[in-house]
Amino acid sequence: KNLGGWVARQRILMKKGMLKQDRMMLLNSIGLSQTEKKRSGDGLWYRWYNVLLEFKAIYGDCLVPQTYILYKDDTKYSKKLGSWVAQQRIAKKKLRLNHDREQKLN
Repeated sequence: KNLGGWVARQRILMKKGMLKQDRMMLLNSIGLSQTEKKRSGDGLWYRWYNVLLEFKAIYGDCLVPQTYILYKDDTKYSKKLGSWVAQQRIAKKKLRLNHDREQKLN
C-alpha cells in the first residue's frame, strides 16, 4: 500500500471524528493535520518559484526567456527556468493555477 493512501484515510477519519484522541495527537505531532493538506508537487513548485526569485534579483524582472537555463551546483536546477515560467502562464490561462500560486507569481 502507498503512504499517500494511508494519509488520505487518516484525514478522512479525522474529519469524521472517528480517530482516537491518542492517534490524532501522534499524527498532529508529526505535522499531519486535517487542515494542512499539501499536494505532492508543492515542494518542487516552491523550489522553482525560489529560482524565479533569484532570477528577478539578478535581472530585475520575471521576463524569463523560454530558453534560459539557470545552472546550480545541484543538477536538479539545470532545467530550463523559462520552460517552468511558461508552464505557469499556460496553467493560469487554462484556470489551472491555484489562487495561492497565482498570488505569489503576481
